[in-house]
Amino acid sequence: MLINDVARKYDISTRTLRYYEELNLIKSQRNERNTRVYDQASIKRLEMILLFKHLNFSLSDIRAIFHEASPDLNKRLKSQLLNVDHAIMELKYKRTLIQSALKTYGSGDLSQATLQSFLEEQLFIRSNEERWLQMRDYKEIRLEIGEGLIPIAIEEAPLFLAIKTLRQELKEKHNIEMDKIRVRDMTDLAFEEIRILIGDDVIIRKEITGTQLDIQVDQIITHLKSVVI
Repeated sequence: MLINDVARKYDISTRTLRYYEELNLIKSQRNERNTRVYDQASIKRLEMILLFKHLNFSLSDIRAIFHEASPDLNKRLKSQLLNVDHAIMELKYKRTLIQSALKTYGSGDLSQATLQSFLEEQLFIRSNEERWLQMRDYKEIRLEIGEGLIPIAIEEAPLFLAIKTLRQELKEKHNIEMDKIRVRDMTDLAFEEIRILIGDDVIIRKEITGTQLDIQVDQIITHLKSVVI
């Protein structure tokens, strides 16, 4: 297939195809008119490249997959799934931030200064969001929640604020440095269940009781505190 036909079929530029050749991802031959021609094997390889790019793999990752003797696709896909989960959490947060701004100021007079102050405060909170907790032994702590607990981790982020307060308390009263915690919702947990892990080890798995959000948050904070202290 001629290079122009390939570019048209897959909606990519001829420059991109030539770049993929420079990276030794695909190969072409030359016909009698000295035009690049791609055989079926190269077309199949190109389709794989486009598939991996659609899954947000970098070109360096794709090169590694193609050139490693025994690429660990399972490991790479799990890693990419984690990246996608992070992106989903980021989008959920941005959606919540916009909803909060509309809810707080949408029905009244809103000056630019007031909105800026509100957003700055929310973004400051976000900069301390509970995503990654690196303990002194560099083991990651993860807090996983059932679907029924998503509101306390999304809507106005009461769980995140409570963990931030816990971090300050641990520093002031116990001289314990607690950085950030990664929080994610998990479909394999019961509706209002949590799971706290250090590295790959499950430390606590508990059902959260009560219907009031503050009570649910208090229970989670108690469990987190018991893990850290």
